[in-house]
Amino acid sequence: MANVFDYLDWRGDLTLDLVPLCDVDAVVLSRLSYLPLDGLVPPEGAPVGALMRQLLASKPPLLLPEDGRFIPALAASQRFCEMRIMDYVNQIDLESQTQFAAITVALGDGRHFVAFRGTDGTLVGWKEDFNMAFTCPVPAQRLAAHYAASAMLRFPGGVPARRSLQGRQPRGLCRGVLPRSPCRSASRRCITTTAPASMPM
Repeated sequence: MANVFDYLDWRGDLTLDLVPLCDVDAVVLSRLSYLPLDGLVPPEGAPVGALMRQLLASKPPLLLPEDGRFIPALAASQRFCEMRIMDYVNQIDLESQTQFAAITVALGDGRHFVAFRGTDGTLVGWKEDFNMAFTCPVPAQRLAAHYAASAMLRFPGGVPARRSLQGRQPRGLCRGVLPRSPCRSASRRCITTTAPASMPM
């Protein structure tokens, strides 16, 4: 079965002006939120390619085993290497059982893409998943709503807000965590890229 790496081999040399952004690009951009970018993203942002080369040089622990292959593939991809990663956030709070991470990616054509990391296999991530069974919103949902609202205010014209895996944070936006925020009018553009299919929210 074809996967993200096949896509990077097949379309990695085609910039957005040649082939428009598609749902598979959303999967690739969402995966960026899982990379350990702590201390690497300056306030003004940095190109994807440059950040991937920094990761290759520093060799930090990776959340996903496949990222050892994903990082060099992105560094070599003309489609993604000049996009800029901005506003990286990685917040873990043991006391409130909160795990929240997000990035904004400037696509280079005036649009911006917001990606939220899903819960992982850590104890905090497990507790947060459990808390969602009886609490709404959990703290990470509120953080996601504020992050997306801030991005939409900074970048008028709308932000394609998407993320990977469990769909926790976009659902928080769509359920009205901030009912009067710009997120409410943009909630129909949220997509959760959940295996095996992308589901419009």
